[in-house]
Amino acid sequence: MERQRAQTHNMAKAPEDSREQSHYMARAQEQRQNIPRQQQGNRSKEQAVTTSKLPGCQRKERGGTLSRLRKELADAQGKLSAYETQLEVNSRGRRDLVKENMDLQKEVYGLRDELRRV
Repeated sequence: MERQRAQTHNMAKAPEDSREQSHYMARAQEQRQNIPRQQQGNRSKEQAVTTSKLPGCQRKERGGTLSRLRKELADAQGKLSAYETQLEVNSRGRRDLVKENMDLQKEVYGLRDELRRV
């Protein structure tokens, strides 16, 4: 975290030109995105070293925990995908209903105008 703050703090100020500013913003965002990947890679190496030093039963326990967590993550991602699909279907249905409602309102206004004329 401190490393990320230091890199963010050391970034140059954004230039005034809008084209250069957008380039600066993209570069700053790219740098922020790369920091967690680097830290994650270091953590994975550290975990591999510490796992290799563990006794056999603890290694199996950790492996079992990791596989259980991976399965839970896959299940959660599957549910999320299903919910997103359902939300998209519901959104489409709502848009269709709103459009149908507007069409019916136009038709009602048209009929009112005709009744007023008569």
